[in-house]
Amino acid sequence: MVTGAARRGDAGGGPRSAEVRPISGRRSPHPRRGQVYWLDVPGVGRRPWLIVSADEINRTAELDHVVAVRVSTADRRRHLPTVVALGPGEPLSGSVLAGTVMQVRRDRFVELAGTLSPDVMSSVDIALRETLGLR
Repeated sequence: MVTGAARRGDAGGGPRSAEVRPISGRRSPHPRRGQVYWLDVPGVGRRPWLIVSADEINRTAELDHVVAVRVSTADRRRHLPTVVALGPGEPLSGSVLAGTVMQVRRDRFVELAGTLSPDVMSSVDIALRETLGLR
């Protein structure tokens, strides 16, 4: 069940139900690191997620999950070291929330939003190191 909060998030820039095309015709997508997908996650709703797991892992057919972090389409918490702002030229506006590391099932993928630039991904790497305490 999608909560009212999830519906509000969808109205703020997410694809409308008429525009969403489930990824079909293949068993599960093989996303690449740096790609942003709209995912339908129980308890969270339809939201954009950035793939952060390594491509070698993402291509492993035996795994039904990849590692991702949330992308917020709202401008908030940009002062935190675990938040990376998305600027002009990126597939979405808003922020990458590197503190929301989560395994997501491949069957939750709805639609590819785009790929983040190498500069933004470098900033995401720094934010992930901060999140995980890797120095």
